[in-house]
Amino acid sequence: MASGRRLWFKPVLTVCAVLVAIAAVLGIGMFVLDQSLESGPTNGNQMPDETIALNDARFRGEPSYEAAVRELNAVLVSTSDALADALPYLTFEWKRESTFVSCDGTSAHSYLAANRVADAPVAAHDDWVRALKIVADHAASLGPVDTGSLHENTSVHDTVISAGGFSIQFGSGKATVLSGRTPCRLPQAVLDQAP
Repeated sequence: MASGRRLWFKPVLTVCAVLVAIAAVLGIGMFVLDQSLESGPTNGNQMPDETIALNDARFRGEPSYEAAVRELNAVLVSTSDALADALPYLTFEWKRESTFVSCDGTSAHSYLAANRVADAPVAAHDDWVRALKIVADHAASLGPVDTGSLHENTSVHDTVISAGGFSIQFGSGKATVLSGRTPCRLPQAVLDQAP
């Protein structure tokens, strides 16, 4: 009787361990996002206009916020289209609203794109390797690529790719999600003003 009870108990422990791991990954991801959002906005602290103008100077040689938004959205769409072509069981759509945060002490903003979501996970390890290569190849159009894994096992993947100041997050668990964030950039209206 004791051995029958252990056979029942082992799968339950495995399921519990997987659920705890998923909860931990989600918790860490939410903490990291919360910290990045806290460091971005000015949180109501006003700086003198002269200080903001001096801080804005470092962004004047960069493309505008609006150009960065268009560039990121184009990369997310072309990447999700390429993923769907390579893995036909994935069909992506936009989910969640996009938003932006102010960059501390400047007139610049960073855009947080809406998610490109497929309701199915990347099915097999070989498919994940191929999918990650597709995402990294498309991210390379934004600049040099640096890839870091937040969570990696046979059924749950969460990877962040930095490219040219942009950040692309690609993950798969119960669904497949592709999202991104632009670097801080000045709006075109600010760029049009004399420094």
